[in-house]
Amino acid sequence: MVKIARKVSTILLSLLFSCVLRAQIILPEEFGFRRPGEIGTIHSPKQFGAYFCFPGPDGSYDTMAIMADMYGVISGKHSSPGIKFTYNHSIVVKDWMVNGWDVDLYAGPGISLGYLRDAGRTMGGMAGLNLAAGIKTHMQRNVDLALEFTSDIAFYISENPRYHNLQLSMYKLGLTRVFYPQLKISYRL
Repeated sequence: MVKIARKVSTILLSLLFSCVLRAQIILPEEFGFRRPGEIGTIHSPKQFGAYFCFPGPDGSYDTMAIMADMYGVISGKHSSPGIKFTYNHSIVVKDWMVNGWDVDLYAGPGISLGYLRDAGRTMGGMAGLNLAAGIKTHMQRNVDLALEFTSDIAFYISENPRYHNLQLSMYKLGLTRVFYPQLKISYRL
């Protein structure tokens, strides 16, 4: 399982970086995008990671992120984090200007895939829907800040250590950690 997780994380990282390189070659203005792409980091008690944001022509955001799931690691219960990949399409609900800063209120659906831990379970695979909502500020110096809340409505498959077979269940932590905020700091390319 560890070898599979390493291969999946290598593939996801290479996909993320190839998207970043492609965004450098193709100018956003060629497609009618309102803003350039962004690359940034995610900071939260539940996960840390990196993301790339593609702006849509209608003001929407397409975000791809790869994160280390920190369940039990910060408390010392587990020694290794899980890995999680998300793709999210967020729609700007409200847009306004505050003291020269463009502020967006956004929300939208996406997908989540990962190899991580669930509450009371061993490491296993997770796949399902991802929901995100937040507020984002576009500062004048190419730096953006966002405060975001996410939820994963997903299935979780892991080995049952008692019977040594696979078990399928709902991913509990995706719903219980919804109120953990995450700070996203990004740089506009």
